[in-house]
Amino acid sequence: MRLAGFDASRWLLVDPMGGLELVSVPGEVAARWSFPKLSNHWRTKHAKCVYVPSIRRIDTSTEYRFGHRLGLGEGTGFELLASALSRGGVFDDPGLKLEHASTSHPSQKRRNQIRVGFSNVADLYDVYEVVDLRGRDER
Repeated sequence: MRLAGFDASRWLLVDPMGGLELVSVPGEVAARWSFPKLSNHWRTKHAKCVYVPSIRRIDTSTEYRFGHRLGLGEGTGFELLASALSRGGVFDDPGLKLEHASTSHPSQKRRNQIRVGFSNVADLYDVYEVVDLRGRDER
């Protein structure tokens, strides 16, 4: 994965038509998302976010357990996301969504999601705080 057109040392987009690229070992671009498209999507979807840590357990059934410490993020910019991507604190998680798999006409959709570890979420926001639902704030 590379950020074509982003100078990580200066935290600056040097080519506004650059983008996030998935590159094969020989250097061929396998997938690309332009900075304008990513920026618009990022700011629209992540301007205000709540992060809820969870654990999934699969036994005889699937069970979820949710944490009591929530992360609240407000205010973001594409430069914050690009910087976190360049440092490796955020990464692309490529996946495939398969629908109607048991029919004669299954359909697939590529689905790339950007993932971040709970300890790196604060790097993506202008203001970030952790709120303990049991009544104690942590900063």
